[in-house]
This record gives sequence, C-alpha cells and structure tokens, in this order.
Amino acid sequence: MAETKEYTWDEIRAHDSEEKGVWLCIGNAKTGGPMMVYDVTKYLNDHPGGGDQLLDVTGDNADKAHQMFEDINHTNDARDIMKKFVIGKLKMTPEEEAAMKEKAEKAKAAASGGGLNMLAVLIVLIAVAAGYYFTQMK
Repeated sequence: MAETKEYTWDEIRAHDSEEKGVWLCIGNAKTGGPMMVYDVTKYLNDHPGGGDQLLDVTGDNADKAHQMFEDINHTNDARDIMKKFVIGKLKMTPEEEAAMKEKAEKAKAAASGGGLNMLAVLIVLIAVAAGYYFTQMK
C-alpha cells in the first residue's frame, strides 16, 4: 500500500483558484479527522451545489465554512465521489494534532453528557411547575 502524501497549509493555500488548482481540506474534531486534502479542480462543473461553493473554501478547511461539510449531510454517493479527489492528508504540527484530539474529546463528552443535563433541567422545571400549581390550589 502506498504511503499517503502529506501537505502543509502553505502548500494547500497555494492552490486557491481555478488557475492554480482548487484544493481544500475536509475532516474535523466531530468526525475525529484526519484532515484529508482534496483536489477538486476537475469537479467544479459537476458539483451539485455549484462550483462557487467549492471555490469559497479553496485553499482552506471546508469544515470551517458557513455550512460545515459534515453538517450538510452529504450522501454516501457524495462520499464515494470524494474518494476520487483525495490527494493526501494535512500535515499537522504536534500542537495542531493535540488541539484536534482535544476538540474531538470535548465533542464526544458533550454529546454523551448533554442528554443527562437536559433531563435534569427538565425534571427541575417540572418540579417547580408542580410545586407552584399545588400551592395555588389551596
């Protein structure tokens, strides 16, 4: 199996137009990364949302965009198409890797613990409402 090529942010940001190539990164703390690098230059005319959406995030992290890649709910077909355009992986500094792992851990903790906090708030609200109701009935 061939080793995955790694690209720095400087290399990715140098490909920020149709003339230079349209490169972007996708992968985030929510999905656990890694940030993969895609050359979508030849896909601009075929992208269902239009090439402008890709050009808006070219040379950058597509997950930071106004509508994060993962939040748009791309189909499995879209993910299969993406595989054709992957050219490598983002080369991150140890600090960037640690920050990404920390964000992923926080996102997992928030997702797993958030339901319990909401349940506790709901129980307290019901108790307060019931207490108020029963004190008013006397």
